[in-house]
Formats: sequence, structure tokens, C-alpha cells
Amino acid sequence: MENRSFDHIRGWLKRLNQEIDGLTGKESNPFLTDDPSSPGVLISDDSEFVDADPGHSFQAIREQIFGSNDTMNGFAQ
Repeated sequence: MENRSFDHIRGWLKRLNQEIDGLTGKESNPFLTDDPSSPGVLISDDSEFVDADPGHSFQAIREQIFGSNDTMNGFAQ
């Protein structure tokens, strides 16, 4: 989380060059990982806030990545 991924920094470059394996705008994560009917949160390029210093503990990082389960869907939650 602290070391930003390609998609976070450069993912939208696909708009300029279709050969880049970047974001399409259709990607999403569930809002609540422990609720199967939770609505998806679509990615966008209009973020107004990014936590500049997310938690560094093992538990904080695990929640940032996985949410409340082990499916790598914790990003929106």
C-alpha cells in the first residue's frame, strides 16, 4: 500500500496507449468484503483523498489488502 502499484500511479496511461496493460475503468472491489451482496466500488481517476500514511502493522496491512476475508478485495473497504 505504501509503495504504490503501477495501476495507482500509471494505470490510466492506457487511455494514451492501448498497448499498456492498464486500467479500463471497469475494475471494482466490493465495499464490504464480508457481505456477498455488497455493491462494487468502481475505480476512477477522480480521487480527492489518498491516505498518505496507511497503517504499518501486520493487521493493518492485512486488512488493507484482504478486507475481512482472504480474497484480495479489501482495497475499497
